[in-house]
Amino acid sequence: MIDIKNIYIDGYKNIDELDMNLAKINALLSANNYGKSNVFSAIEFGFDFITKPSNIKNSMMKRIAEMPLLTVNWGKNFKFEITFDYPVDNNTNSVKYGFELSWQKNAKEQGKIISEYLKIKQLNQSQKYVSYIDRTLNNAKYKSSKTGRCDKDILIKGDELVINKIQAFDDLFYLEIVNAINSLKIFVDRRFDVSELFDEIPFIQKNFDEGSPHDEITLARTLYFLKKNKKSKYELIINTLMDFFPYILDVKIKEFKVSEQNIDVKVDEKGPFEIANSIFVLVVSNKFMPQTVSFKLMSDGAKRMLLLLTHMALIDIKEIPIIGIEEPENSVHPGLFKKYIGIIDGFMEHTKVIITSHSPYLIDYIDLSNLYIGEPTDDGKAVFKNISQNGINKINRYAEEMGIKTGEYLFSIVNGDDFDKELLKKYLEK
Repeated sequence: MIDIKNIYIDGYKNIDELDMNLAKINALLSANNYGKSNVFSAIEFGFDFITKPSNIKNSMMKRIAEMPLLTVNWGKNFKFEITFDYPVDNNTNSVKYGFELSWQKNAKEQGKIISEYLKIKQLNQSQKYVSYIDRTLNNAKYKSSKTGRCDKDILIKGDELVINKIQAFDDLFYLEIVNAINSLKIFVDRRFDVSELFDEIPFIQKNFDEGSPHDEITLARTLYFLKKNKKSKYELIINTLMDFFPYILDVKIKEFKVSEQNIDVKVDEKGPFEIANSIFVLVVSNKFMPQTVSFKLMSDGAKRMLLLLTHMALIDIKEIPIIGIEEPENSVHPGLFKKYIGIIDGFMEHTKVIITSHSPYLIDYIDLSNLYIGEPTDDGKAVFKNISQNGINKINRYAEEMGIKTGEYLFSIVNGDDFDKELLKKYLEK
């Protein structure tokens, strides 16, 4: 599985040179409407651009809503780079892959890929990266043999990536790494209202992969799939949920057979949906209720936690390297944040987690060295930076002297006046 170590992004909406070294759990903190959600969108854009066909790439470079539109970064090229570890033949390789594209800012100026590169080194054996793809605006080369150099020419268009084309070269000695890059994904859990995911729906999408995380999954059906095909994952979800909410005594899935004859709605055979063989309903035994009830009657926090646990189980199965979680404080009581972070930390083995938050309580359970803070700016740019080690020491000391939690102190200066903003800048990495 890909173990992503670093992501670099520039030239997307208001994001300015974001350079994130990823630990297991990472957090983004900033004032409201600063650009935290844009970070997730930028990663999604970068991964999608790699994996989509050239005609979709062409249309992506025309997306006005995603290109830089600020006065200070208008039309700036999009740059995207990932660094990750990947095992091949019992050797762990450090892989660096990136590309740069120019946006289509008007009808006369075509969007195109400006550069692309792939560099690999074997950890514990080499101190230097070796080029495997070297592409500029006018030419592209790739490495075709273990002993040769990166000097094999390949014809490439302005809306094509070399990493996609060489995936068809079956004899390529680093094909496994090429395939890994071509399968990159991120999943972002950004649904705050999840009630409709507990509805009993007699329709399913044709050819839908029930084993993949998805924003529109019907939770009972997905849990039934896991219970039937990945029982250990299903049991982990339910046991973790009951541990997090001790008043939940049991969760069960009830199946009701259906057919076209016993539902009123007809389905177009040429459409994307078909009638399901069964409807699934989640029921729960609650310590404070005299009988089992539909899970739809549980709190928003319980419903979103069950959705998150299900997503994490599917992510672990599919080996998706990054999950983004937006504002978990919307559904989790502050007193449960420590437990919440512990669950996320232990639920997935290799997936990296990026959390956005407006809660000072959540920050108290995040390693401050894995926290990226939005630096105050006067031009609309979103500049996320680490806190320096000296800054961490000062923040902890000042919070202790003031008799408040570290997260509370950080939030007070992030959302403070001009003096606080200047103080915050001193805490951040230069």
